[in-house]
Amino acid sequence: MINIRKKIDFLKLMVICMSFLFVFNNFLFTISSYAEEPAGKFTYVEGKVDVLRGGSAPAIPAKVPDNVFPKDIIRTKSNSKAELVMRDNTVLRIGQRSRIDISEYLTDDKNYKSSIKLQRGQVKAVVDKNISKRISLSPDANRFEIQTPNAVAGVRGTEFFVAYEQNVTTVLLKEGEVCVYNIKSPDNIVCLPPSYIVTISGVLIPQQPRKATETEMRIFETATEPGSPFPRVFPENIISDRPEITGGETDRRTSSHPEIISLTGTPTNIADMPLNLPITDIINPEPGPQPFNDRFRTVFSANVWSAYPANSDGSIGAAMFGNTSPWSSSTSALIEGSYLTNSNSPHIWFEDNIYSFNGRNSTNTTFDGGAYRGFLSGKEINGSADARFNGLYIDPSGNIGILKGSFTGTAGNNSILLNGNLSSIQLGSDSMNAANFYNNVTSFTAPFLINSETGITGSGTFNSMNISGHNDWGISQIESGGSFTETPQNSWLFTASGSGAGFSFESDITGSQWSSNRISGSAAGYWTDVRTSMPTTGIYIGETTGTFNPADHTWQSITTGTWLETGKFLQMASDASGRSKLQQLNIPAFEVGRTTLSGSLIAGSESSLDYVSVTMNNVAFFAPSTGAKPSIWATDDITGQYNFTNGFLNAGNITSAENSFTLSNGDNINADFRFTQWNTSNNTWSANINGSGTLSNGSYNGAVSFRGGAAGTLTGTNSGSLSGTGAGIVR
Repeated sequence: MINIRKKIDFLKLMVICMSFLFVFNNFLFTISSYAEEPAGKFTYVEGKVDVLRGGSAPAIPAKVPDNVFPKDIIRTKSNSKAELVMRDNTVLRIGQRSRIDISEYLTDDKNYKSSIKLQRGQVKAVVDKNISKRISLSPDANRFEIQTPNAVAGVRGTEFFVAYEQNVTTVLLKEGEVCVYNIKSPDNIVCLPPSYIVTISGVLIPQQPRKATETEMRIFETATEPGSPFPRVFPENIISDRPEITGGETDRRTSSHPEIISLTGTPTNIADMPLNLPITDIINPEPGPQPFNDRFRTVFSANVWSAYPANSDGSIGAAMFGNTSPWSSSTSALIEGSYLTNSNSPHIWFEDNIYSFNGRNSTNTTFDGGAYRGFLSGKEINGSADARFNGLYIDPSGNIGILKGSFTGTAGNNSILLNGNLSSIQLGSDSMNAANFYNNVTSFTAPFLINSETGITGSGTFNSMNISGHNDWGISQIESGGSFTETPQNSWLFTASGSGAGFSFESDITGSQWSSNRISGSAAGYWTDVRTSMPTTGIYIGETTGTFNPADHTWQSITTGTWLETGKFLQMASDASGRSKLQQLNIPAFEVGRTTLSGSLIAGSESSLDYVSVTMNNVAFFAPSTGAKPSIWATDDITGQYNFTNGFLNAGNITSAENSFTLSNGDNINADFRFTQWNTSNNTWSANINGSGTLSNGSYNGAVSFRGGAAGTLTGTNSGSLSGTGAGIVR
């Protein structure tokens, strides 16, 4: 018994001694910490914020103007924030539920080295301009970086945000320059331009950067701004909801590919980079998801509109992706990500530059060696959503064409999930490398106005794309919005028309629904292009979807469609294979009638006459099926002669309204023909056509009212011949 008591007493003594030594050592360490020059001080503390001095317990409550030292760990609790001003005047603003470690801080006349570890939460850094200049002039001796458990963000003169949650790092650059990489793949670097956002998930290399939405910028700013209300949605929750950046243990079958974008001038490896990004005391990364076996992927963001273009009411940030090849008749695809709105109003959203991206080789391609680029748009009403994709593509075999997609699903509660499919319609081939496809797509934009007889008014933008060298077909997206007086019936009609710089177009938008906040319809249009010495004409067919709000009498719609040059359209309509492709594009493919129209304009006296005569040969009318009423017409054979040698007609007055004249088929169809351009400097002309009558001698026999445009070339200044093409729409 005595021996046992002696042993117990001895153990107690040992515990007391060890405790004393621990406290003494901690005291000495604390003294040495305080003896070291501080790295900065607190300038703002809200809620519960504490400091682990030197990274060790006990936690010390933080208050202004307490100093912070190298190796200190700052922790913020829920509904808590802090701001630090470092000795070099760099500002760190720390959001709630965050933990940062002043891992390294050294500043003197020759060197500046600052490394901050963000273990969780979010932080904003504003680097002092003098420091940014030092880093820029001598990156080897100076650096500022923020590390998370799986990423490093190195900067030069910048204002940026970093968030880390569930093994996902997000970097949003507000101003300056920042380059980011995964610590497991330091050679795969992404450099961001201002107002862009990027994510790094698990052990994967950075995703494709994209433009940050206004909502995201506001949420990140509010999360770290001293005195700002705590946001209802935290940045890390926005990010973790996105399919392209899902990380950690929540790999919801949409975990991402390693992706990296090469912006202009972006280095491809550490050695080429003008900014030194050393890794100091790297944090061991958490295990991340393995890449999902995607075949294609696109990351995008856009504003969400409750009244376009007046009211931006939120944002969407998501990905379109799939795990089978998109170059088939039907490929399953998903759109998934975040969807943030401020009201329950009906909404639309759209993006005019959707393209494939392959992070494995830093090209704008699909993972199987093809590429696409196009338009994406959607609408949401009471949480029910749908979307459409309309793109150009080149597949791994060099086939080119149009890639169409449709999606349906839900959008709300900060997320969007749409299921759908893509289908490809081959229209040709090209020998270009798929990696060059993005830069070989030509885009064009023109404004237009809305006219109607039912109180619908508005305006919008016509956006077009085609593949360089293939100017006879392409895609478009028409974005429009406006107001209405009284709610239209489900059967409604308005016309969109615009012109400028030698290009003009007009389209009838014919409605099938204007009820339950939903707009649906179809578009049929035509265009003329006299911007070159070889003018062209063509047809346009599209599908319209949108929303309206009876509370404020506003409406908004997106029309996605295909345009074809007149000769290309007639060639495709001439055989079964081409007609099949036209049907897939919802373009009327069946000729239901044909006629020839001719007429002339004569001015002067019997002994001195000027004239112009025009014949529109083989004007063909097309419908969606045999025997149906036609909706478009086209001819690639317009001919004529002219003589302006007597001065009664000339290039100046031939385009006036009084010099329009009538073309007729000699039976039941007549059309007014008016030149809108007569250019003797490059020998081109254009005209408007407006006609009506009874179509016969085909599978459709009945009344038609039609209009359109024509254009072509001239052979002489005062006399000669003309030729060209024409196309238009039928009511």
